[in-house]
Parts: sequence; C-alpha cells; structure tokens
Amino acid sequence: MDEVFVVDAMLGRTARWLRILGLNVLYDPSWSDDRLLEVALRLNATVLTRDRELASRAASMGLSVLEVSGKSETERMRFLIKKLGLRPVIDPSRSRCPVCNGSLREVSKEDVSHLVPEGVLRRQERFWICVECGKVYWLGSHFRNMKKFLERCVNEAGT
Repeated sequence: MDEVFVVDAMLGRTARWLRILGLNVLYDPSWSDDRLLEVALRLNATVLTRDRELASRAASMGLSVLEVSGKSETERMRFLIKKLGLRPVIDPSRSRCPVCNGSLREVSKEDVSHLVPEGVLRRQERFWICVECGKVYWLGSHFRNMKKFLERCVNEAGT
C-alpha cells in the first residue's frame, strides 16, 4: 500500500496538486483537528499542515508530520517537491483524481463520448476516468497550464 497523507483545511489546493502527482491524499475541509488526527492515526498517515500547533500535536502522538512552508501555492509545492522527493511530472496513469482522490483508469473515446464535449472528442485521443466520482480527464490546454505551473515550482528561486 502506498503512503497516505492527511492534509489540513489550509492546504486544499495543495492536496489537489499532490493527488495530480500521484499521492494518496485525504483532505476534507470540514474535519476538525481532532478528526484529522484520528484519521491519520488510524491509517498511519503523514500529516501535512501549515498549523504549528497541529503539527506539534501530531508529532506528540507519534505521527509523521510535515509543517508546510511557503506563502504562495508555488512556494508550497516547491517545498513539498523537494521535501518529499516528488517528480513534478503529471502522468495520468499514476495520478489520482484531484477532486475525490479516486484512482484514474484509461478509457476509450467511445466510453466517454457521452460525457465530454464534441470538440474535445475530435481533438483528443486519450481519456481517463475516476473510478470513484466518474470525472473525465484528458490532456488539453488545462494540462499544459498545469505543466507550466510545475515547471515554475521547480525552476524559480534556483530550485
């Protein structure tokens, strides 16, 4: 089983990015700190937080914890890419659904023809669907923008 991360409410966008990079990330903005710690303990998960007090509580419970630094999303992702040794490459066969954390599986055009706009069907050849929520993904312009963001995370500030 792959490593599980539990992310606090302050890091919602970060949770989505980590899922895109293939990490198993549990995130629910409605969780109290107590609930988050309970889930992390049950799953032996690493806690990712910007909250110093929560980080201290998690550590005192014997949990693996990483206090995430950075004011911007770019800075936070740069920090996590470095600290966790992540490859900042989007590989849909490895990614998880950024919405629900479900696994993605590649499907045929025919399988998603009723789920995506016609123009997308004409322009794209490969599609992935989340086995949990049914959201469909493809490598369109949004994907190119995401690649540029990850390149900035790695290349800015000499990292």
